[in-house]
Amino acid sequence: MILIVVAGCSKETTDNKNDSSLQKQQTSQGLIPTNPNEITLIESAVRKEWLEIAAKSAALFAAKDFDKLEELANQYRTSKECFDTGIWKLEAVYFGIVPSSDKSDEEWKMSLATLHDWIRTKPNSITARVALAGTLVDYGWKARGSDYAKNVSDTGWKLLGERLSEAVQVLKQAGNLSEKCPHYWTVMLEAAMGLSANKSQYETLFQKAIASEPDFTGYYCQKAYYLSPRWGGQPGDMEVFLEGAANQVGGENGDLLYARVAWYVQLLTRDVFDDHGLSWERTDKGFEVLEKLYPNSIHVQNGRAYMAVMGCEKTLAPRRLILALHGQIDPKDWTSKENFIRLTHTYNP
Repeated sequence: MILIVVAGCSKETTDNKNDSSLQKQQTSQGLIPTNPNEITLIESAVRKEWLEIAAKSAALFAAKDFDKLEELANQYRTSKECFDTGIWKLEAVYFGIVPSSDKSDEEWKMSLATLHDWIRTKPNSITARVALAGTLVDYGWKARGSDYAKNVSDTGWKLLGERLSEAVQVLKQAGNLSEKCPHYWTVMLEAAMGLSANKSQYETLFQKAIASEPDFTGYYCQKAYYLSPRWGGQPGDMEVFLEGAANQVGGENGDLLYARVAWYVQLLTRDVFDDHGLSWERTDKGFEVLEKLYPNSIHVQNGRAYMAVMGCEKTLAPRRLILALHGQIDPKDWTSKENFIRLTHTYNP
């Protein structure tokens, strides 16, 4: 669930020379393009790489080439390579295995059958068991649907609970293996939230997660989202948690963690600054670190501009950062092209 949001999975690009020329002319005059035909839609390098890894994983899974799947997962698990969001590239491997939400129940059951084949073939594989648990979690959320809780059917709630509980049992069995995988805790935390774990229970799992892999940004993202009022958190919970976590890390790395988590949660909620009390100033300090680490990342540049619009709309920062994009918009970083236009049209003089 976390990776769909953070990395996106859409290929929406254009390469219209006329639109590009018009866009450059307007931005050179200090105008922000607000006409859909004046915007150059791009797909950032991080999104392209995510899709490439996921596609490779999906193809190997479909072919039941479990040996190469193991090699692919081990490659990214060992290297600990991550995207500019801080999310490990390993997560894209698992993402490629799980069916998309629009697939039929029959297709989901076929994927589950293949996962069981993988476990029978390689009973000591941590990757196979964690992939099975992750698929069960997403299959549970598919049954629940994305509607408000009051509109979810009794059958939806029942299937969600059953599938998440089964996922937890698979993870407990996987925990006895000698090989470990950081995605194990990603799935466990997702299941805990869906099973309405209380704060004490969730905190125990979170502490085990960060003890196993302290630099795994996804754990912090998930806990911050868990602390939103939507999932039973109280106003200020997220702010206190993230400030404390960033301070504990300290220095630029702490600012970096703060920005990455705020960016993640913003894509899931309405406004992390007004609604959850997060600090725009600290978020932007983290984005300054991100831009030093990834100076050519359009993904980071779009993300910083988007966060400025949400958190600091009454200053010159949003307009300056939007103009610096030169009309190159990754729509996923604004949730959509339409949202970019809606949020930025007021910044033209």
